[in-house]
Amino acid sequence: MDMVDKRVTNQDAPSSEDASPLPLLIEQALSQFEDDRELLLEVVEIFVETIPELLQDLQKASEAADADAIAAVAHSIKGAAANICAEPIRASAAALESDGRQGSVENAGTMVTRLHQEFDAFKAFAQSLG
Repeated sequence: MDMVDKRVTNQDAPSSEDASPLPLLIEQALSQFEDDRELLLEVVEIFVETIPELLQDLQKASEAADADAIAAVAHSIKGAAANICAEPIRASAAALESDGRQGSVENAGTMVTRLHQEFDAFKAFAQSLG
């Protein structure tokens, strides 16, 4: 049984008592990619390679208190995360995008830090997939 199959059976999924959801909703992602595991893994790899630059851009926008830039970069991260069912990253980016669109930057630094942490968790999880 390969690692993706193992994850699909939820053998390593957190119990309902755990507060953190999986960084990647495997079953949904596989369905979205028509059960093409290789393609999913390739897209996950591209995601892992491209998100760090977006996170740097987001950090700079946050430090500059640039709500428009925060919204734009968060939107890009949200879309990329949605494409692969990386739900924690998608949800955090969506919240940050919403704040940016409303001109609110007060919580941007904290939210960017959270996105960094979620991305680190995602990378670790992705490495365990193969």
